Amino acid sequence: MIRLILLIVAVFFLFTFSYMNQEEGVTLHFIWGPTPPLAVYLIVIGSFFVGILFAALMTFPGWLKMKLERRKLAKRIEALESDLDHLRSEALKVSTPRYPSLSTDLEDSQDDTMGEG
Repeated sequence: MIRLILLIVAVFFLFTFSYMNQEEGVTLHFIWGPTPPLAVYLIVIGSFFVGILFAALMTFPGWLKMKLERRKLAKRIEALESDLDHLRSEALKVSTPRYPSLSTDLEDSQDDTMGEG
């Protein structure tokens, strides 16, 4: 909601700026020659969008690198989790006794004899 409000305020100021600077003409002098007279708001808005494009192009390689690294780490996490599940299932197979322990049977028989005597 805050982003929408900020966007509306920015668009309002953009339209106000462009309305107030329609008559002003500016000529830019580049190496290859001057431009025809342009309105100030066109130059400001154009330079803003060129800056956005430049920033996007500069951040794209880092974003792509992080995306590939995240995918690699997600695959590694998945492999480690499957390995952990396998080890847990193996540990459960080993820890469950196949035969009842003899010590509990002996303790039960000793308890019975102690009470009789």
